[in-house]
Amino acid sequence: VELAGLFTRAGEATSRDNRRLVRPPNARVVLVDAGMVANLGLDEQRNFVGFLAAVGEGDGRDAGRFVIQWSAAQTCVSAEAQAAFVEAMAAFFATDCRGYGTEVDLGHVLRGVLTIVRIHQVRVDVNYATLVMNALCLDGLANSILPEYNVLDAAKPLLRAYARWQKLAKGAGFKLFLPLARRVKERTDRRIYRQVWGVGEIVCV
Repeated sequence: VELAGLFTRAGEATSRDNRRLVRPPNARVVLVDAGMVANLGLDEQRNFVGFLAAVGEGDGRDAGRFVIQWSAAQTCVSAEAQAAFVEAMAAFFATDCRGYGTEVDLGHVLRGVLTIVRIHQVRVDVNYATLVMNALCLDGLANSILPEYNVLDAAKPLLRAYARWQKLAKGAGFKLFLPLARRVKERTDRRIYRQVWGVGEIVCV
């Protein structure tokens, strides 16, 4: 993903060749998201966020089981076909996705998952396809703007909270601990922004 320029507050702009950033004190970076939007039901939320949590843990088998749920009219239906898909996911994760803190390239992992989906003829409904494309765009954007920022590692507080608490009281546990998980993530993000850019926050609108 290439950006022609980033603009924060008045007086901040990039040069024409994007090599020099003029930034006032106490600046913040604002990203405008034109957005691809998918309205998700509860099952879709559980299946996609559960998949991301499995990616974070480096658990290819669990990730594969969630992907199989990405269609209400799944074409990969036999026990043998599903088992082969799950094992292919496990083998891929063993070499390319070992979880948090291992410099996982989320974009590479998602593209690898899509390749395995194609080989094993696993059907993916449109909402999930949109979510995968969103994640690919977000990861590419982060890599272009701030290579030091690992999207998956940054999401660890939220994904770990989801994995641990979403089953409690039909999701009420996750909702209870979500504000705390968000604060942990925001504090970590602000530290990275200050170290790399000297800004206190990045605001997406």
